[in-house]
Amino acid sequence: MKIFNARVLGNLLIVLGILILLVAVYDALRPYFPDRASYDFIGRLRSSLDGSPAPPRRPPPRRRHPLRSAAPPLFIEGEGLITRNVHYTRGNYHLWAWAVKPEKVEGDRAKLEAAHAAPGEEGGFWMVAFADTTGDGEPDREIARSDYLTAEKAGEWSSLEFEVPGDRRIFVGTTWPEESDTAVFRTNGPWPTDDGPFEDRFYHTIRPGKAVTAGPAYTNLRISFH
Repeated sequence: MKIFNARVLGNLLIVLGILILLVAVYDALRPYFPDRASYDFIGRLRSSLDGSPAPPRRPPPRRRHPLRSAAPPLFIEGEGLITRNVHYTRGNYHLWAWAVKPEKVEGDRAKLEAAHAAPGEEGGFWMVAFADTTGDGEPDREIARSDYLTAEKAGEWSSLEFEVPGDRRIFVGTTWPEESDTAVFRTNGPWPTDDGPFEDRFYHTIRPGKAVTAGPAYTNLRISFH
């Protein structure tokens, strides 16, 4: 009695030939495979061909919280607001600072005020001030920072007092946690009044040797001196 007939033997030879072809193709392409497969099924295919342990499954990426709408509320209470337009940062940046016009610096001590665009951490920030220590007209050193500040309702103001450096060249604004979707007041365009204390363009990156500016834009920010 024959265990294998011609048809079964032929099918086995075909399957064996296909496997040999796959191994040959894999050996030719193996140098081009990444060390860590981009997809789990590629890693399992590699392990089945060369007999190595299958790589552990990677957990799915963590989902970030949904981004909020950038549409401003219908009404925000608060005195002295020059804009009610609310902008959500969406984690793209974490700092805005404006240069104070040197001719507007009238004392040795300054009081900076900024309005919160939302209550709680959604509109929370630190108030900051920078100086120009290299004389190139750009901020490069932080000289004052408040505690982390929040408000009970949108439109409330917080303040920070600090000493003015001798050259009277200062840059002031707010900063918030990196990668957070913080609500801030912002309207594109120059400041509404020509005689205001701030220059129109703002800085969104301030590091030693690197200060990046953009704009123009303005927010609910004010400064006084005494």
